[in-house]
Amino acid sequence: METTTFNKVKEDDAEILSSWTYPPPYDFYNHAQTEDRKQEWLTGNYFCIYKQAEMIGFFCYGESARVPVNNRLLYIDEYIDIGLGMRPDLTGKGGGKSFLTSILMEIERLFPNTPIRLTVASFNKRAIHLYEKLGFIIQHQFQRKSTTFYIMVRKK
Repeated sequence: METTTFNKVKEDDAEILSSWTYPPPYDFYNHAQTEDRKQEWLTGNYFCIYKQAEMIGFFCYGESARVPVNNRLLYIDEYIDIGLGMRPDLTGKGGGKSFLTSILMEIERLFPNTPIRLTVASFNKRAIHLYEKLGFIIQHQFQRKSTTFYIMVRKK
């Protein structure tokens, strides 16, 4: 059985995560390699996800997982917000369900009995389909620049 582990992002991890590049249209999720971004990886609630000794992705929670929006009322409910990213070469190959399930189990361990919320770009149909399969429903939508986002919730 493969072991999944979660480790707080360290400086070397931040360099690796910042270097990941996704193909269009998912290049929307590419991260600029700036000092500010690196500090976000290191000071936010970010964790690397490993299968065996291989980094396969990351997740974050809390404020770090929220998309900045003018209407702060969209994020006031009693939810734990999560964000996630799978290593680019692993996406689209059928591993998303086990990847997200491991994250949800870790979040539920850290925040027992707390409903979970995530925000996703509306064009990311692949992710939305996965989230719906795991019990998330669209609660709100909003526009930021030229992108529409869905806020999805999963209740117990």
